[in-house]
Amino acid sequence: MADNTSKAYDESAGSGASGERSSMAPAAIGAGSPLFVINLCASIAPMHAAGTSLPGLGSYRVYQVARVEDGRTRHRLRLGFFTSEAHAESVLTIVRQQFPTALVTSLCAEDH
Repeated sequence: MADNTSKAYDESAGSGASGERSSMAPAAIGAGSPLFVINLCASIAPMHAAGTSLPGLGSYRVYQVARVEDGRTRHRLRLGFFTSEAHAESVLTIVRQQFPTALVTSLCAEDH
């Protein structure tokens, strides 16, 4: 198993029309309860979250994480944070208009 050498890059957005406020740091949302994020895309090259526009979802954080997998750094652009998988799945339908391969995943160590 590869070492996790991830770094999260916060590119906080403004406020949006979403019903669930989520621009807080992961630890502040619900210690002990699972949190969810949407993986927008993955790449071997760094991505810039600042240029990512998701209309109506401005209250969520768009950020990048990086980790070493099989000796290569992989970068993921993520949207978070959701207190329920069901809510993340409902937002996923909107996100897939711009990111067709997006998927919901649980918050993990690389997001901290």
